[in-house]
Formats: sequence, structure tokens, C-alpha cells
Amino acid sequence: MGLSVKLKMSIALLSLAAGLLPCMAAQHHLVSSSSSAPDPNSSNPGQAPDCEGRSHIEEMQCQGRRLKALDDELNRVYKLALAAIPEKDDQDARKDRDQLRSSERAWLSYLRENCALIGGLEGGSNSWVSTFEGDCEEKELANRIAFLSSIANGTFGT
Repeated sequence: MGLSVKLKMSIALLSLAAGLLPCMAAQHHLVSSSSSAPDPNSSNPGQAPDCEGRSHIEEMQCQGRRLKALDDELNRVYKLALAAIPEKDDQDARKDRDQLRSSERAWLSYLRENCALIGGLEGGSNSWVSTFEGDCEEKELANRIAFLSSIANGTFGT
């Protein structure tokens, strides 16, 4: 599973502003060791307390760090979800790993396109459009993490 080119570029630009680019390039697809998923019900999942009341540039830098942390967590729980379901299900192919892989690819496309639309509709300058797009990505990533976590821990549908 990987990020879309646009999402990678957004994270890279925000990370560049935050001074994180060198470590991000080396860690792009590494799995986080974090054990807890961000709260999908939070208005700003992963919000760092030192990010509030700062300049727009500083808020964008914080958002870049939050998106990176969410991406790491998504990669971690995606691998756990894959491991939790059978490689093949002879009774129903919709219950096997290929279906999850297909679902994840479709979801990543949805994330990219839907959040770009939301950012654009919110309006403002290019940096504000990117901020609104990032806000959408944070919420969607947190929701997907919760969904994949429920598959991984066997609580989906219960």
C-alpha cells in the first residue's frame, strides 16, 4: 500500500516547510511502532498542542507532521488487517486479502480526489486550499485507521 503522488507531494511540501524532508524521504514506507490509532471522532486527529494559535506556516508544518504520523499508522494497521484475513476464501472472494488490497487502492483514490475537491471548495489562497485539503485528509485517514484496526483486531461488524 502506498500514498498517491499528490498526497506524497503534499506531505513532502508540508514537511519541507517543517524541516522534516530528509527523515521523511528515508522513512516514507516504514511502519510506525505506535500502538494506538488516532481518534477518528476528534475534530483534529493527532493535533499537537503546540500547534494552536500559531502562524499559518507553523500550522502547515504541524499538519505535515500529523499527516506523516497518520500515514505511518495507516501503513501499520493495513499490514495487521491483511494478516488478519485469509489469503483466499473459497466461499466468497470478497472476504480475502485481494479484496482488501483492491479496497485500499480505491480508498486512496477517493481520499486524493475527495479531499482535493473539499480543499478547492473551501477556497482561499493556494496555501489555504492545501490546508483545507490536509484537514480532510487527517479526518479521512483517522477514519480509515479505525476501520482497518477493527479488521485487524476482529471487532469489525460486532
